[in-house]
Amino acid sequence: MVDSTTLEEANSDLNNWIRQRSRWIKGYIQTYLVHMRHPIRMLNQIGLKSFLSFQLVIGGTFIFLLNPIFWALTTLFFFTEAGFIQQLFPSFVFYAAAFQLFIGNFVFMYLNVAGSVQRGYFDLAKYALLSPLYWGLMSIAAWKGFLQLFYAPFYWEKTVHGLDAPAADAG
Repeated sequence: MVDSTTLEEANSDLNNWIRQRSRWIKGYIQTYLVHMRHPIRMLNQIGLKSFLSFQLVIGGTFIFLLNPIFWALTTLFFFTEAGFIQQLFPSFVFYAAAFQLFIGNFVFMYLNVAGSVQRGYFDLAKYALLSPLYWGLMSIAAWKGFLQLFYAPFYWEKTVHGLDAPAADAG
């Protein structure tokens, strides 16, 4: 990791943020699908280590599509103990996945809080506790970008920048 702080403007408008993330995720998914047309050829060209990295970083984007499904199944099971969920997943797999869901979200929140505190941004640490909301919003953006691959493959969402620039800087 590079020990640096980017001073880029965070996107402060929710709709603008969704458009930006849907564009990014659409690009990741499209990149993955194009490169995985010939996975063996790709593996031979870039090697095993790079191939595995590609699967995790670029292919891992698909987790945003699966996230709401996993949350829904976990919530449904814990509130209703619906039998069909037990039939879908062996109990060990389900409980291990649920454990990872909770631990993963805790670690994600913890790292965001720790990063804010380490940088001296103590006032931002409380917002890091909203990290699970971030996952939900990323899933909305992911589904939007994924569906656009089918109904608007050549359309790329535009985002407005400079939303929080002082009025004097805008001119």
